[in-house]
Amino acid sequence: MKFDLLLASASLIATVNAGACFSGPIIPTSVAPATSSGRNNTGSGSSSQSKLQVQVEFPESKTETETKKTPKRPNIIFLLTDDQDLHMNSLHYMPSVRKHLIEKGTTFKNHFVTSAICCPSRVSVLKGQFAHNTKFTDVNGEFGGYDKFLREGLNKEYLPKWLQDAGYSTYYIGKLLNGYGKQNYQQTPGGWTDFDVLVHPYIYDNFHPVFAKNGEKIDDFEGTFQVDVIRDKALNILSDALKVVDEKPFFLYIAPTAPHTEMLYNQANSQQANVSGKPGYISRLPLLNDEEIDTLDHWHRQRLRALQSVDELLDSVVRKVEEAGQGDNTVHLLFLRQRLSTWDSTVSTPGKPHLTKTTSMFRLSFADQASREGTQRNRNRESFAVEFWRPYVSETFAIQDIVENVYRSVRVVGSGYSYLYTVWCTGIHELYDNIKDPEQLHNVYKESPISLLNRLDALLVALKDCAGKECSTPWNQLHPSGNVQNLRDALDSKYDDFYQTTQRLEIKECLNGFYPENEILVPALTSLSKN
Repeated sequence: MKFDLLLASASLIATVNAGACFSGPIIPTSVAPATSSGRNNTGSGSSSQSKLQVQVEFPESKTETETKKTPKRPNIIFLLTDDQDLHMNSLHYMPSVRKHLIEKGTTFKNHFVTSAICCPSRVSVLKGQFAHNTKFTDVNGEFGGYDKFLREGLNKEYLPKWLQDAGYSTYYIGKLLNGYGKQNYQQTPGGWTDFDVLVHPYIYDNFHPVFAKNGEKIDDFEGTFQVDVIRDKALNILSDALKVVDEKPFFLYIAPTAPHTEMLYNQANSQQANVSGKPGYISRLPLLNDEEIDTLDHWHRQRLRALQSVDELLDSVVRKVEEAGQGDNTVHLLFLRQRLSTWDSTVSTPGKPHLTKTTSMFRLSFADQASREGTQRNRNRESFAVEFWRPYVSETFAIQDIVENVYRSVRVVGSGYSYLYTVWCTGIHELYDNIKDPEQLHNVYKESPISLLNRLDALLVALKDCAGKECSTPWNQLHPSGNVQNLRDALDSKYDDFYQTTQRLEIKECLNGFYPENEILVPALTSLSKN
């Protein structure tokens, strides 16, 4: 059996970083890193941002392994951090990540996020699907939370069960989803050999972590730093798993809440006086004052301190594996999940992620059953959808009109071009040329030719409800003959008439939730009277 492993939105090296729980367009950042040193006595791991497609072969059984003489199946350690940044140089303060992963591994710099918010992103990691496929689009309530995960049966077919079918032991430690708490901890999702998860209302209390182990008992660690507890639990799991690794490889998913929360900003963007062309609630934001900037700087230093504990965690885990002689047979994946917005102003871009600027989030994706059987690899390396259906939640400052935070975007990165195109629920359209304007300060929607806008509108429509192979072959939906495979091909003038017959997306209202009927299709633009 084989399936594709897709990491999106940070640099991947030997462990993975995942996401936070609130998100929306945010003030982009490029503030220089703080100089504070870290916290005492903590374990740590790390993260980075980018996009990776890894094909992993899993023999169906030991007999198949012996018969075909296939290589030993790799152990997988997946470290997911919560709200970690790349663009603000957080990895500079994580020497163990640099030593074990960056210097010895691979960094993927074209990784982008598709739904920059904690729980929907975490479900995408486990399901390998867009949020519009899972219908899991919020952190709680009708559209999100652990109860919805079970109610909708999203745990019936997901990552740990696929791995167990392939002969793996599977372990989960740390944060799973909001809503998993003392009231429902006995309702475990299944698929995990060992399931040791943080419970509400202690998920975000760094010095009072409370865990539920396999739905059987509550363990209270009041007074101990959360990442240290997770480190010790991971080392205990490894002690047992490494003893039988020749017969049964393991998958270890480690998910601390560190660093969590951020309000990132930079001199160019957050203090930008001219915000014409930006969404309404962004255009009405006042400039930051000195006190607010000092607050943000303090938060940034605290985040770096928390990440140093993750760095220590990673070092401990890697050393444990190496001491057991399994260093060369263990894949460490670091997944950085940054919960920013549709804008790309925080990470570098070539190709939101899930490594772009302000929207970086790591996404671990497994293809559908057909893809896992090895029938076809994802051929789309140029474009993907970005989607969001919830008010923006600021954890630092009050922001007005946050309900205006519903949008659909398409990110296109190819040879010689890089665009982010967004349709907002307020009727605003944003288009940024990330090559000419990497900070995304100048909305060029009204200055762009109809030919480009019609292609981007059609591509967004092709991706907005895609499922399975449709998501990896959007141009084939528009050109079934297969003669158009990227935006450059589509921009040939011989297709101008065709694209004037296509459709574009409008979002009728700024609703709190994913309501498909709120998204309508209208005819393509035919004139320059663009809103």
